[in-house]
Amino acid sequence: RFRLWQVYHHMEINFKLRLLGLGNAQTVEKLSEKQAIELGGDMLGEFLVFFFASLVLISEYQRSSRKEAAKEDKLKQEKLKISNRFKELETRGEVQELQIKEMQEQLYTYLNNKELKLTKQFQSYFRIF
Repeated sequence: RFRLWQVYHHMEINFKLRLLGLGNAQTVEKLSEKQAIELGGDMLGEFLVFFFASLVLISEYQRSSRKEAAKEDKLKQEKLKISNRFKELETRGEVQELQIKEMQEQLYTYLNNKELKLTKQFQSYFRIF
């Protein structure tokens, strides 16, 4: 009737004896019905505690994993945002460089034209004399 608990009791006694270095028991006294029921109740209680502790550990691990994944995702998003901003600034800098070169060329052309006009005016003044 309580065969499972009897087998468990037999294995437990032999295990404890081996741990103490006494070898295996020749015979193991069988448990009474009351003792077998108590052992079964203890085993069931230990199983339930182990089961719920395992559930708590698993759920905590999953929660922690989700939190870490969200943190990593946020970090990736920030990194991508910074990278995009850097590319945008780099492009803007290149455009501004081109604009500066163009303005320098226009200024150079303007100054050359102005210089030519001034030179022509001076030449005309010198012709008079």
